[in-house]
Amino acid sequence: MVICLCKGVSDKKINQLIASGAKSLRDIMASCQAGSDCGSCVCSLKEMLQSQRAADDATLDCATHERAGNE
Repeated sequence: MVICLCKGVSDKKINQLIASGAKSLRDIMASCQAGSDCGSCVCSLKEMLQSQRAADDATLDCATHERAGNE
């Protein structure tokens, strides 16, 4: 699905950027220019970043919990 119509950037590309280390809207804009034209996709980009942060936090919480149980 295309997230940024102005630059033709798909959700797949955004997810690849996030997986490769993009941590902010600025990182995404610098990599593919999504969100840098009309701005209508900025909310979607922020939601994608927040979803990944939540997933990362859940993974960290599980790993911390598992380590604590093994000590």
